[in-house]
Amino acid sequence: MLRTLLLWFSCTLTQSFALRIGADMEGTCDYHKGGYSDRGSPSDTRCYSDPWADEVHVQDIGRQFVSIDVGCNTGVNSIAWLAKYGDKPGVIHDWSEGLRNIGVGTGACSENFKNNRTSRVSRVFKKKMAGPLDYSGPLKPRAICVEPMPDNVKLLNTVKAQVSSAGGLEVVNAAVSNATGTASFPVGGMGQEDLGLSSAVVTSERREDVQVEVTTVDKLVEDRNLDHVDVLTIDTEGHDPAVLQGARKTLREKGVGLLVFEVHQDKKGTPWSQTTLFSVVEELASLQFDCYWARHDGHLKRLTGCWTIKREEQLNGPIGWSNVACARFESPWHRAFTAYTV
Repeated sequence: MLRTLLLWFSCTLTQSFALRIGADMEGTCDYHKGGYSDRGSPSDTRCYSDPWADEVHVQDIGRQFVSIDVGCNTGVNSIAWLAKYGDKPGVIHDWSEGLRNIGVGTGACSENFKNNRTSRVSRVFKKKMAGPLDYSGPLKPRAICVEPMPDNVKLLNTVKAQVSSAGGLEVVNAAVSNATGTASFPVGGMGQEDLGLSSAVVTSERREDVQVEVTTVDKLVEDRNLDHVDVLTIDTEGHDPAVLQGARKTLREKGVGLLVFEVHQDKKGTPWSQTTLFSVVEELASLQFDCYWARHDGHLKRLTGCWTIKREEQLNGPIGWSNVACARFESPWHRAFTAYTV
């Protein structure tokens, strides 16, 4: 079924970048290998693994690390970034214990209590720059955790107050889209992950709606006078294309090296249900981002230059829950991706 093509950037793919993609993608566009389904998307990109992130270190960033996590839920991803680019890898364990003490569930991907994260970050920490670093000053990492659901915001603030090493975490109570204002957001249980701004399907856990502030990534960056953002992750249950619309300036001007977002065309009534993955990947390519399916086994499968509108139109249905990771070309993240591409 042909879905509406939502073109949300005006840029076109530059010739030089197209040539670079063409040179790099030889032999990487075979979607019949490596566990890929006939539907055209990987069967194991829901709960992806990111060992490639361990390849990018403080010295590669060369500045204060800043991440923005849109739809941060229980905050575990933001905490993982703080641990990796700060000097307290144990903050992951402390945060997980705080969640456990409050009674939060394991999460859709068991992300809330992944004990291996601490050991991974500890190994990475040992590989950082030789000699002492002052993480209390300019190098102190910053993680902006944006979450609209009231119960989750209360959870985040409660655990943050208990974990002193999470000082670099900022909790923002807001939904994120392509315009600012207010909107109704479904109220769910603590740690619930399947509700979004434009959810058309009422789940059994949904009790009521609440009015929430709506902002954009660009407004978040402007309000904080950030001159750079290193990592932007988006998980908004079908609203990701609108979030990307509202992040145009940040993606274009703020040096984002890593972008991760969800594909959820199966969420009826959401921006994803009216947007092709092809259009999103093409427009990100025009901003010098190389995009890949992010797999559970840590490998990456190229989308940029490989995924076509014809392939997408031939699918038997909308693309369900899956994850895409994009790296800015010639960034440390892009170099890290190379070893994990299949």
